[in-house]
Amino acid sequence: MTSQRVFNNVKKFLQSSSNQDLITSGDFSELFARAHQYFECVGEFRQLSELLIESGINVLNFLTRIPADFLYGCIESYVIKFPTTVQEIGDSAFRNAQLLTFSELPDKIHRIEDNAFFNCKGLISITLPGDIEYLGEAAFALCNGLTDVTIGEGIESLLDYTFKRCQNLINVYLPSTIRE
Repeated sequence: MTSQRVFNNVKKFLQSSSNQDLITSGDFSELFARAHQYFECVGEFRQLSELLIESGINVLNFLTRIPADFLYGCIESYVIKFPTTVQEIGDSAFRNAQLLTFSELPDKIHRIEDNAFFNCKGLISITLPGDIEYLGEAAFALCNGLTDVTIGEGIESLLDYTFKRCQNLINVYLPSTIRE
């Protein structure tokens, strides 16, 4: 799909009156649920996320769950400040967003799905809160910029490939609660 066609499809989606109502009311969770049903490819979904962010609408402030494929493959440089309301990060939400950086994950987060930050080379250091109930497979795989990881007290297991091929990982702090 050409980038102009992707842009036009996203623009058409955003211009519908029912979706405009969702944007005005700040119901971005419903907007992204509709987008998953409407769009044919990940590129359209990413374009939607980018357009909303670039237009000054901080969609993250309205979400408790970052949807799957949110900025999948984004080539722009984004510094994300997760609001305290975010509790979950969906499958491949930031996968291949190589220039993504963030300061910290919110304390309330309890799920990071599979491949959520896969190949995010801009990540350098992360601290995972101890209340995480699920830390997905390959959640931080191929994050080659990652040098320091602190896993909070309370996390009991790490799935396969969570930090696979993080070649520059120097310091990993494991909690006493880790069992697997």
